[in-house]
Amino acid sequence: NIPLFNKIHLFSDTMNPIIIITVFLLICKITLDLFLKTKAGFILKATGDNEQLVLSLGVNKDLIKIMGLMLSNALVALGGALMAQYQGFSDVGMGTGIVVMGLASVIIGESLFGRIKALNATTRVLLGALVYKLAVSIALTVGLAPTDLKLVTAIIVVIALSLNKNPLKIITKQKIKEGGVLNASNTKSAQSVQ
Repeated sequence: NIPLFNKIHLFSDTMNPIIIITVFLLICKITLDLFLKTKAGFILKATGDNEQLVLSLGVNKDLIKIMGLMLSNALVALGGALMAQYQGFSDVGMGTGIVVMGLASVIIGESLFGRIKALNATTRVLLGALVYKLAVSIALTVGLAPTDLKLVTAIIVVIALSLNKNPLKIITKQKIKEGGVLNASNTKSAQSVQ
C-alpha cells in the first residue's frame, strides 16, 4: 500500500474529477479510433480476427501481437495511474476483477449495440461499460451484498448474450441452403448464371 496523500497529483486541484477523467477518456478514445483506421490498426484487428490471413499477407504476426500488447498495456498503465491518483493510494489488489468487467463490457456492448452501424467498436464498448456499471449500481441500490456482484455480472452477460440471438440469421442461412434461383430477387440474372 503506497499512500499519495502528501503528494501533489492530478486530482489535488479544485477541478471536478469527472471532468478530468472525461477529458482523458475522450483523448484516449479519439486517439484509438484514429489509430485503428491506419494500416497498422487494420492489421492489428485482422490479426485478432484471422491470424492465418495476416500471415499469408507476409506480415510478422508476432510483431503485431507485441504492438497490440504494448497498446493495451499503455492504456492499462494510464488507467492505473489515474485510479491511484483519484483514490489517493496505490495497492496491489486495486485491479482485482477488472478483466471480468472489461470482458462483460465488450460482450454487453457488442450484444446490445452491435447492430447499430453508426457506432464504432470503441463506442460500443464504452456504452457496454456504462450499462454494466448501471446494472451493478442498481443491484447495490436494491440491497444485494457486494459479494454477490459476480452473480450479477454472470446474469448480465447471459442476458446480453441471449439478446444477441438473431432469428434472421437462421432464416438467412436456411434460404442460402435452399438454393439461389428460388429466392433470388432477379430470377433472370440468376438463371443466366446456370
